[in-house]
Amino acid sequence: VHKIIVTMTTVAQDPSEEAAKMIALVASMPDYVQLGLEESRKKSALSRTLGGEICDVSVEEINLQCAGENVPARLYSPHSVANRQKSANKVLIYIHGGGWTLCSLDTHDSTCRKLCFQNDMIVISLDYALAPEQKFPVAPNQCVACVEHVISRKEKFGAAAGALVGVGGDSAGGNLSAVVTHELKGKVNIDFQLLIYPSTDMTFSKPAQFTYSEG
Repeated sequence: VHKIIVTMTTVAQDPSEEAAKMIALVASMPDYVQLGLEESRKKSALSRTLGGEICDVSVEEINLQCAGENVPARLYSPHSVANRQKSANKVLIYIHGGGWTLCSLDTHDSTCRKLCFQNDMIVISLDYALAPEQKFPVAPNQCVACVEHVISRKEKFGAAAGALVGVGGDSAGGNLSAVVTHELKGKVNIDFQLLIYPSTDMTFSKPAQFTYSEG
């Protein structure tokens, strides 16, 4: 496992202003449990308006043929890589959060652009199957197959032969990233993880979960 530094900062915008927008958006949202699935998905789509200035990178809609399935994904590349002026030394396969039921490629577009731009690396965002339409273990199985597929073909996406390949995501996406790493241990090389407040302890027994439960 390699230790690398991955950065993601707000570009050309006052961080306090961005935080205020996030607080206002969250405060305006009713309880997702009361909203129901479809309305919750509409509300979660509003998060795409956050994130500050949109970073200028090359974006391509792709499909990954994995384990007999066609999984949509979005490929983010630095312009120098997309123009084939050079190959990338790092690849991040990003799995978005959303409680395994919400969010999409679009809600996490700004995040993936930032990761790509500020770290000069390729980012491949997975549009994995959501519950409840697709029940467990469809989502983790898709993610495992996609990560294995990308690692075995990383040069096809613009990476150098010796490029480091990692997996990461936020919340439920962090959970799926940890699952993928566990499932592929000893099969392929996953060089790093980027786990952003991952859901990895389902006992809900840690002191912080009670101390900060009210925000």
